[in-house]
Amino acid sequence: MNQLTPPIATIIPETTNYHNDIRIDNYAWLKDKTNPETHKYIKLENEYANSILNDSNELRETLYNEMVGRIQETDSSVPYNRGEYWYYTRTEEGKQYPLFCRKLGSLDAPEEVYLDENVLAEGHSQFVLSGQSISPDNRYFAYTINTNGDEIYTLHIKDLRTNTIVESSISGISSNLVWANDNHTLFYTKFNEAKRPFQMYRHTLGSPETEDVLVHQDDRDFMFLGMRRTKSGKYIVVSAGNFDNSHSWYFSADEPNATPIEIMPYVQGVQRSLDHSGEYFYKITNEYGSNNAIYRVPVADAANGRWTEIVPHRVNVKIENYSFYENHCAIVERQNGLKYIVCIDLLTLESHNVPVEEDDYTLDLEHQVYESATVRYSLASLLKPTAIYDYNMIDRTQELKKQYEIRGEFDASRYEARRVFAPTQDGTMIPISIVHKKGLELNGANPLYLYGYGAYGITNDPAFSSIRLSLLDRGFVFAIAHIRGSGYLGKEWHNQAKLMKKKVVFDDFIACAEYFITEKYTSPNKLVISGGSAGGTLVCAAMNKRPDLFHIVIARVPAVDSLTRLLDTSIAGAIAHFDEIGNPQIEEQYHYIKSYSPYENVIAQDYPHIFLTCGLNDPRVQYWQPAKLAAKLRALKTDHNTLIFKTSMNSGHFGASGRYEHLRQTADEYAFILEHIS
Repeated sequence: MNQLTPPIATIIPETTNYHNDIRIDNYAWLKDKTNPETHKYIKLENEYANSILNDSNELRETLYNEMVGRIQETDSSVPYNRGEYWYYTRTEEGKQYPLFCRKLGSLDAPEEVYLDENVLAEGHSQFVLSGQSISPDNRYFAYTINTNGDEIYTLHIKDLRTNTIVESSISGISSNLVWANDNHTLFYTKFNEAKRPFQMYRHTLGSPETEDVLVHQDDRDFMFLGMRRTKSGKYIVVSAGNFDNSHSWYFSADEPNATPIEIMPYVQGVQRSLDHSGEYFYKITNEYGSNNAIYRVPVADAANGRWTEIVPHRVNVKIENYSFYENHCAIVERQNGLKYIVCIDLLTLESHNVPVEEDDYTLDLEHQVYESATVRYSLASLLKPTAIYDYNMIDRTQELKKQYEIRGEFDASRYEARRVFAPTQDGTMIPISIVHKKGLELNGANPLYLYGYGAYGITNDPAFSSIRLSLLDRGFVFAIAHIRGSGYLGKEWHNQAKLMKKKVVFDDFIACAEYFITEKYTSPNKLVISGGSAGGTLVCAAMNKRPDLFHIVIARVPAVDSLTRLLDTSIAGAIAHFDEIGNPQIEEQYHYIKSYSPYENVIAQDYPHIFLTCGLNDPRVQYWQPAKLAAKLRALKTDHNTLIFKTSMNSGHFGASGRYEHLRQTADEYAFILEHIS
């Protein structure tokens, strides 16, 4: 064993007076990324973390090889048609990133690899290719690149006829790209000083950036500017929005020099999304009920706002996603936690559901072709790997296009998956999706991995993971807690646990843990909790409140210093989070946030084993949040349990970009769990 001594951060008291509340932050200095002492502390923490993890090198390598051994390293996506070409991506054994491919005319034609991401990624420890957009005539491929995880990109445009890069000089932009129909005009968005996209620019191929034209600007600090092209290709939609509000404009994709026309004005608390098909504009909106409804208006009558309802709001059914076609619409709805697809004939407004035979599953729309009457979707469950289907909305026939395979000896019949329900103190029943090996004995001796998120209405559905088998095959129960704050049971499920009701999230999660102990699935010395980002807030807040309940805490890029983050409005998106978390400049909300913020509530007590991770360049959850938490925990915790804090020095919110490196990160976490489970 070559474990180092845990590092101790210097305590530098800093007193701040907010609303007559004295807040002393001994580790505020860690927020200064230019301070050499900050880098020294992070370096020492990394060295200590590695010294702990290195003691399980053999186990880490075993886990990594198991994970790699289950994936189809050489594989291909299902091709989709776009004009004269069929497009798809594929992976090759040993390569971190995909190859972008197409075939002209038919799937029997010779393959054209129009971009090999592995070649572009050479020499970079972090590489993110995003914003991929093919021009309408299939000639130009626009994409953006980031190599440090800060989500600020550089634009590249490749001429696929000549196989040459024709643009590579525009930097400091988001990954949002949209082509006009002239095939020579490309729109992109720029950030302000707070790294919020707020300007939309028009760029002409071959022209210098200095000649790019500002099309639209939104100066509201709580709104993020975005744009997209309708599936019909007729219009470009410009939108400003956040988690609870939106504002939309549009213009013809045939008229790239046009000024965007307002179509859906800003209304506090109202979200709308605009699309187009045939003679109508369509909007999906919560203005008539929180779970959304669908309305339409003739394009020729759009300025008058005479919208007609085609799908009403329903209390128990949430409209989550949609895709419009020439004569049809496919809608993803959620009821009782489960998603399904509703197909609507836009000429007759008759509708029907796509049949699904699973019990606890997830499905999502895949790439759609506007001129088609076929909806492509993916279907998976905790027991079944993803399958891709094409469903014909006219003759109601279905075709399996691809069943993703698991290498090795995977046999779904060896496992069992279902939903259970945990009671809370207020009588609410929390759905939990679980999976484990068959023959599980309810004797309190099973290790259990409980995952949660619970914010922004985001739902973690019960999808398949071959990685997870490394825990299941070692006797773990894997559970996803669908707590309030998510959108699992509709928008109101989310609304019940935000702002001044945020603590409901933590209480729900604790109730789920208590359920598994009461029902003898596990015991506190066998219970692992895990979450990332807002889920990191969740598990760390739960850890503060009930450290006796958990044995191991895994917190990835955890947002744990809520007050500092929200009080600093120069941070990207800080103000936009006010609608979800609260505004600490309002005294009542300040004190409420402080009462649960994980960093503020670390006290002298025993804590579980803890594994914290972050990316140094993360713009969403800044590195200093878990850094400060780790430092404060080391100073106050009264136990001898292991705490490691590992910073990826050249990544952001989503960790390693390469698929093999991502598996190594997971192997680190799983090894930590297995080494510390009693």
